[in-house]
Amino acid sequence: MISLKCIADILAKYPQAVGWMPLKAIIVDMMVLLNRQDNVLKIVDLSPWNLHQRADIKI
Repeated sequence: MISLKCIADILAKYPQAVGWMPLKAIIVDMMVLLNRQDNVLKIVDLSPWNLHQRADIKI
């Protein structure tokens, strides 16, 4: 299960991330991390909106 600690750990790897956008996908929705210039830093599975539903995903 993705925990809030896992989310914090991933975000700590990208301190230059100042924003995000949801990315809708067929199988797993993801998040796009953005810097101050709105450039994509990384696409990651942080899905905090699905914490209670996603016991199958481990980071």
